[in-house]
Amino acid sequence: MTTQEPSVRIEVPIKTVSEANRREHWAERAERVRQQRSLARMMLATNTARAPVGALRIRLTRIAPGMLDSDNVHGALKAVRDGVADYLGVDDGDESLTWEVAQERGAPKTYAVRIEIWPRAAECAPMPPPSAKSLPIEAQP
Repeated sequence: MTTQEPSVRIEVPIKTVSEANRREHWAERAERVRQQRSLARMMLATNTARAPVGALRIRLTRIAPGMLDSDNVHGALKAVRDGVADYLGVDDGDESLTWEVAQERGAPKTYAVRIEIWPRAAECAPMPPPSAKSLPIEAQP
């Protein structure tokens, strides 16, 4: 079984948090979401590798010292997902996009989100598995 390398693979230095469990002023949350979304979009835009066009498979991997449960990791990565969709010029609910979410334990005080994009035309080849340290979380549209 061969695995295909992603067309785009970058790590964005973002500290994601469980949005569902935060008790904060709405303006703090709005600012964090705005910054995460724009940083993901800008990092992809300045990346030398260009994303493929058409149907895509996208994996977002949260890297942090602590792990979140499956529903919280999806919420924590929502702003990054929106930033990726902004970069691609589509809505994040577009049916041409298949999203996968994973998380990986990082070193103390190390926070990032790895963004990987594959052309979905390669559906005959299986999606490459997450790294050995990764904990896959089932994708939700």
